[in-house]
Amino acid sequence: MNCKFTTEQKAIYQLVLSALDAAIAQVKPGASWNSLDETCMEVMAKGLLELGLLNGNIDEIMKNETYKRFTVHKTGHWLGMDVPRTITDIESVMSDMSGQ
Repeated sequence: MNCKFTTEQKAIYQLVLSALDAAIAQVKPGASWNSLDETCMEVMAKGLLELGLLNGNIDEIMKNETYKRFTVHKTGHWLGMDVPRTITDIESVMSDMSGQ
């Protein structure tokens, strides 16, 4: 491995980083986990469309969730959380942490 991205690898890396940055910009007390995921998925879908990996228009792509063949889980996929926890449990913990 030469530790250099190909042009295609760099484009995907930048797309994922842009999606992450967009979600981080949305983080604030009261922000829902789902809204952060939706932000990421919209950035990802637009980028995949621009890269020619998806076809159609962005509204159809989002409605039909055709971007999901490239995103195998939700943003963060509950990293570090106990497996049996539900999203309601996680959002409750996040709310407690933010003092709400």
